[in-house]
Amino acid sequence: MFNKVLLIGNLGQDPELRMTPNQTEVVTFSLATSKKYQGQTTTQWHKVIVYGKQAKPCHSYLKKGSKCLVEGEINYRSWNDQQGQKKYVTEIIADNVRFMETNSHPSPQVQQQQQNEFAGLPGNDGIPF
Repeated sequence: MFNKVLLIGNLGQDPELRMTPNQTEVVTFSLATSKKYQGQTTTQWHKVIVYGKQAKPCHSYLKKGSKCLVEGEINYRSWNDQQGQKKYVTEIIADNVRFMETNSHPSPQVQQQQQNEFAGLPGNDGIPF
């Protein structure tokens, strides 16, 4: 079986950082992808969840409007709310997030911090863009 998704889009909100009960960092954000068809643009919104080592850099360097590439898998969940109604959500569990904007030029101190935070992340060469 194969469950893989690759999205390029812009953040609809600043990423939110939280911790799981076992102290794993988790970042969530919405990602908008657009498609033009017969002169009209349609936008799809995706809920993205990033766990572990990539969570903190995503929280630190992405912001509303940032463009990024998200590679991961689709996850479907359901639960019953307080009124007993069945609720459904579709999420993208990110394996890899790549920042696609290079229009900012951070100071040498920020560059060193970025390199330290990104060192050792899968698919990254130490530079967050």
